[in-house]
Amino acid sequence: MARRARVLSMASWASCLVMAPLAAPARADGPIGSNGTPITTSDYAIDLGAGPVVAGSRVTGLAGAYVAISEDVDGNPQNPASPAVRPGYSLEHFDYHLGLSLAFPAALGSSDFFNTGGETTMLTSRADSAAFITLAANFQWGTVGLGITADGQTYSLDKRPETDDDGPEIEGLQAVIGGARVQAANAFFDGQAIAGVGMRIIGLTVKPPGEDSLFDTRATGLEAGVLVRPNGAPFRVGAAFQAGVTTGVDPASQLQPNAVGDIIAMDDLGNAIYLPSAVKLPWRVDVGVAHQWGARPLNPRWIHPHRFDDPKREAMEKARQAREAVYRQRMAVLRSEGKDAEMRELRRELDEHEADDEAEMEAFEQETRRVLRELYVNLPRRYLLLSAQLHLRGAVSQAVGVESFLQGRVNRSGQQVTASPRIGIESEVLPNLLRLRAGTYYEPTRFRTSDGRLHGTLGFDVRLFRWDVFGIKADWYEWRAGGVIDLAARYLGWGLTVGGWY
Repeated sequence: MARRARVLSMASWASCLVMAPLAAPARADGPIGSNGTPITTSDYAIDLGAGPVVAGSRVTGLAGAYVAISEDVDGNPQNPASPAVRPGYSLEHFDYHLGLSLAFPAALGSSDFFNTGGETTMLTSRADSAAFITLAANFQWGTVGLGITADGQTYSLDKRPETDDDGPEIEGLQAVIGGARVQAANAFFDGQAIAGVGMRIIGLTVKPPGEDSLFDTRATGLEAGVLVRPNGAPFRVGAAFQAGVTTGVDPASQLQPNAVGDIIAMDDLGNAIYLPSAVKLPWRVDVGVAHQWGARPLNPRWIHPHRFDDPKREAMEKARQAREAVYRQRMAVLRSEGKDAEMRELRRELDEHEADDEAEMEAFEQETRRVLRELYVNLPRRYLLLSAQLHLRGAVSQAVGVESFLQGRVNRSGQQVTASPRIGIESEVLPNLLRLRAGTYYEPTRFRTSDGRLHGTLGFDVRLFRWDVFGIKADWYEWRAGGVIDLAARYLGWGLTVGGWY
């Protein structure tokens, strides 16, 4: 693999030396041409603002209308306030939540994942043609929350020579878009208002399948979000903002800009591929509302267990101090009388009192958690949740789509701000067993070669079994499995998820 990478790197630099004098009159470092013309410069960016909703099963099942719900780790990519949302089943000052989701957005051979409007797509019908994975964890201390999310999108792509549509497929490049975000949030006013900020890292790696990286680009951006959830009210309001991100070429990349600023790789047919000088993630704004009907409350008040523990602990501390005062007086008398045996017996009695106090406090805490958990478990299960959201994406300049880059032909992307209205519904149709959700959203196009399309989504969660994960979780922790499908013109995506049943 290393030898192949060195050969590609040497070939690209040799190509630069040969082609640079010939390309000089055409200004190879100039802007890209009109749609349909070959990409013969690196003076362009890839727009990452296009595509359908790809998220956890609950988010996708609700058509992406999640900024005003923002619960659990599914909410981290939607709203940086999510890590501080304390659910009713959280029974300790410190708690944590984990999540894993998989999505396969290219289930059809005719899938136009990027919605470019072309008759063919770079994503094929093979099971490994595209896979998205997200790992997330939230850690909570009282009203403070910390969220960590890592996601990766791997595209295995096949490229055909344009002069021979019926020819054999050849190996193209593999594009890996990866990212991570770290978020910190805090709840105010008894958990009724939550604000969070975060930092997102995004990067693109281009490499031959199974070989070393040829090109890497990375950058960092900021994000912020708020959530308003009045205790006992049937509604929530949420908003989030993500700043635009423009990456730069990693100094450690094998391929670097040549004398005229171009970054050139060679494919298996010896054709020059002009890599982008940047990858752009446009700014994003989301605003949304959610309303819930039925007996189950949408915003149950989170009761901090210390509200009960602290008064009990203070009362026991006062009793302990009074007991120790008497102990010191009695010890002084026994010491003056030289009664060593009585002194040892008095110390033993004091140790027993302290052990009894610890056992009493532990039993009190366990009983308090049991009562709090029972209060949550016994909440009514029937509900109907409606969530609506407006998703805005900013414009980017001098950019093309992912497929445009891979095909080596210009298809400008992100030239104007796009808007995506979204709406979803959810209900627990079989109490303590099955939840269903459905939604629809409009996916605006980022290209002038296609039109927007309407999506329909369906999702479910089913309750599984109790498992404490070898003592990591509570002995009453219950698991769920979920799935989702997302259907639109020239697109069918599906996903799986696992997590807790609450």
